[in-house]
Amino acid sequence: ALTVTPAVLTRIDVSPGSARFPSGTQQPFSATGVYSDGRTQNLTASALWTAADPSIVALEQNGVAEGLKVGTSSLSASFGGKTGSAQAD
Repeated sequence: ALTVTPAVLTRIDVSPGSARFPSGTQQPFSATGVYSDGRTQNLTASALWTAADPSIVALEQNGVAEGLKVGTSSLSASFGGKTGSAQAD
């Protein structure tokens, strides 16, 4: 017997992986889902975006980060039980 199953999300890549931008400015990030069949999908608008330190970086739910003050914070995009991350400073 042969069973065909749907492709599953294996990871989320966030780009850029690291960004440096001045406080008071914005930097867009994108999230790409990579599936078990090799297919990719833009998840930027679907992912849940969070900042490890929201006093340094404010994140909109479309992946746009705004620098609030000088410092470094990791950012993450989560979807379908997977999380990808990036660094902002």
